[in-house]
Amino acid sequence: MASLTLEQVAGKRLKLLTDMGAQMAAEVRRGVAEEAAAEASQLVRIRLGLDRCAEGGAEDKRLKAPLGDKAEAYNDDVRFQAAVGDALKASRVDLSGFDLGDDGVMVGTAVAWMESEPSALTSLTLDWGNVCGRVREALLGAVRKTHTLVALNVGDELTLNPQQLCGREAVRSLDLSNKGLGPGSAAVVAAGLSVNGVLNVLDISRNDIGPVGGVAIAEALQGNEVLKELYLGSNSIGDEGANAIGAALRGNGVLTTLNLSFSDIGPAGGVAIGKALEVNRVLTDLNLSGNNINGETDYINASEVEGESKEVGAKVIYQGREMVVSVGVDSDGDLKLVDVVQTGVRAIAKALEVNGVLTKLSLYQNDIGDEGAKALASALRVNGVLKNIDLRYNELGDEGKGAIRDAASGRVGFELLM
Repeated sequence: MASLTLEQVAGKRLKLLTDMGAQMAAEVRRGVAEEAAAEASQLVRIRLGLDRCAEGGAEDKRLKAPLGDKAEAYNDDVRFQAAVGDALKASRVDLSGFDLGDDGVMVGTAVAWMESEPSALTSLTLDWGNVCGRVREALLGAVRKTHTLVALNVGDELTLNPQQLCGREAVRSLDLSNKGLGPGSAAVVAAGLSVNGVLNVLDISRNDIGPVGGVAIAEALQGNEVLKELYLGSNSIGDEGANAIGAALRGNGVLTTLNLSFSDIGPAGGVAIGKALEVNRVLTDLNLSGNNINGETDYINASEVEGESKEVGAKVIYQGREMVVSVGVDSDGDLKLVDVVQTGVRAIAKALEVNGVLTKLSLYQNDIGDEGAKALASALRVNGVLKNIDLRYNELGDEGKGAIRDAASGRVGFELLM
């Protein structure tokens, strides 16, 4: 420590002394009755001289008093040596009961401890929903660096293994589907993915990671150079998540298979994916099934729509917007509309005109209607690479189906599902 400044050594001493109390308290909490744990924790703090001067987290003056000593003297301090030893030996820590929210009294201690890269830590538990941003960032940083942590639970059903997520255990394919993962677990997975150099296939479908989790995974993709297949379906990532995925696809040069089915993606998300396909040169299989990239409305009463005709394909005005009838008037007097521009499906169609690598595209159940089908048909006439397209359950009429069939006719080995 002779090479450190006095302030640096003082900070380390203060941090390690408080860490010892925090870590030993965490150890005591495991398997011990609440009252006994509280009593034991207090005894630990008293032994270290860490008990508070007053309620509400008042500063401990006894910790500041000895900081005027020469830095070298700290190496011979018995309490300092004990704190260092205990900090290094902590292996199983549960932080779920500590005050780690905004302005929490234990935030600084927890952050400092995680940033110290505890070398013996194997198991860590905390509640992602109840910790502040500083703690979250410190945790994700620890995930990227740890060589010992094998069990991490952030309040979801599944306990994750950071060694697998980071690639320190050479796992080529990882199935995390339908495991009850939320945004916190997704952030942990993304942190590992950002430094993983071996994982080729990741399935995180049928969880509940939401837009925040989708953005986290997307950001990890931007720096990943090995992942070839990603399954994110049924996660409700929405347009926010799709926009982030689209941005990642623009720069990612390895991902060949992407499943975003049933992800609550609307027209804006469809546009983001479409624009990415214009420049992406590696993605060969894209699944956007079960979304609403065409932006079709729910059933609305025909009396609310202005226009000479309300047949399928007719242009009308609804709430001041120019739209197209996608489903004609039914027995209840209701119909469905899509925006006249049909931004999502048109963006995909436009991308197909210039994309030279995508061979399989699923737009199953996207309510693209006849106008969307005609846009795709125009793209198919100039695209010679696509070999498989799934357009089932898309409210297609004879006009839309006819346009697709004409565009696909004569293409050897082409598979059309409609």
